[in-house]
Amino acid sequence: MVDKSGCILPEKVDGKYVIFHRVYPDILIDFVDDLNFDGTKWLKGEFKIAPRPTMWDSRKIGVGAPRSKPKTVGSLFIKA
Repeated sequence: MVDKSGCILPEKVDGKYVIFHRVYPDILIDFVDDLNFDGTKWLKGEFKIAPRPTMWDSRKIGVGAPRSKPKTVGSLFIKA
């Protein structure tokens, strides 16, 4: 499995870290309590954002980190 284009939000959401990562062709989203990965726990891909058929991002998508912390919640840069 190829897992690429990871991004962690700079602040916790509801007490959890939010991790975006790409497992072809989707962006998977996980919420975790801590960032200590010791080989006994793995990301599950609890939620996903899929490419849109016939659109510019129809083959694969990934997350791009913003240059600075946004003033409002709800912005996420994606790339094809």
